[in-house]
Amino acid sequence: AEEIKTAQLQGTAPIKQPGISAQADIQNKIKEHQIKAAQSEAERRTNESKAKAQEAIHRTPPGRTFDPAALGQINKLLAINPDLKGVNASVVSNNIIQLNGLVKTPELKKRAGALVGKIQGVREIQNNITVKE
Repeated sequence: AEEIKTAQLQGTAPIKQPGISAQADIQNKIKEHQIKAAQSEAERRTNESKAKAQEAIHRTPPGRTFDPAALGQINKLLAINPDLKGVNASVVSNNIIQLNGLVKTPELKKRAGALVGKIQGVREIQNNITVKE
């Protein structure tokens, strides 16, 4: 006890006031609890969002499933057609294909959509092809 008083007088030890330390400890514990609760809620929401996204990806109409190899098949089909070489396809979500690129006529844009629509498992086509005459 004598050493603590000496250190306090010399300014090398913190001076503790009764009650203030206990209040600070309580406030810190409350803040820690609030932070942990917020982190748990954020993690719960993230997991919930991931589960919903996975559910949406795997939801397909009866009798139609999406084959991941179909995207390669679509891009090959577009690449071998000389008028559609500037068009590429990507998967937006399960069974939905997005077409992008440039073609010379509106008819070629329609043709690209029609070709892709014939591929097994394609439910919807987002035809974002630009016609550049």
